[in-house]
Amino acid sequence: MLDCSKQLLGYARQLTQLQQEIQTAQNTLNFYINAVQNTVALPSTVYRDLTSDITRITSIAQQANLLNGQAGFMIGNLANSGGYPLATIANWHQELSNESAAISNALRTAANVLNLQSTQSAADSATLASLQDQALGTNGRQATLQTLAGSLSSIGQLTQKQQNTIATTLQAMLTKETGDQDWKYMVQGVNDNDLETTWVNECQAIVANGGTAPQTCAGAF
Repeated sequence: MLDCSKQLLGYARQLTQLQQEIQTAQNTLNFYINAVQNTVALPSTVYRDLTSDITRITSIAQQANLLNGQAGFMIGNLANSGGYPLATIANWHQELSNESAAISNALRTAANVLNLQSTQSAADSATLASLQDQALGTNGRQATLQTLAGSLSSIGQLTQKQQNTIATTLQAMLTKETGDQDWKYMVQGVNDNDLETTWVNECQAIVANGGTAPQTCAGAF
């Protein structure tokens, strides 16, 4: 009888140990379940990636690139230290129209970027507000850290959009300044060319009429 009691007591101890192990396993399982539940509401549900927005703004900005097209042509003209290259301009009246077109293109580009920014600002604000709400929620430490990462990424992309917008605006201003300077340089070149042509014709007319060319005609022949 005594041996039977000891055996029963051993079984009881084993049962108690088994129950403790089951409870430990259950606690571990609950821990992982809570960890998973705490990462369910991730920022991806509210975070709006701005890559496409930045791409659209960059694409618009390139339409008035200062180094390409008519703006680049004007910069090349201004860089000619030997005088305005009138030989490359078939019609200076058309050149004035081209300058206006370049300035208009740059201003339109800046306006399109600003318009795009204004239409996207509401969505950007909503994204930041949603990220803030999630950060203040009770979703757990892991979700909060992910919210912080999403917020930093969103702010960084918003900064990129602002930088592109500022660059586009400066591009428009510089195109306007380039057009004004190109016009002045071209007018000076046209006037100098006309004066030189008149001077050469007058000197040649003097000689053709039997006269002696004055000293000021040196180089006219």
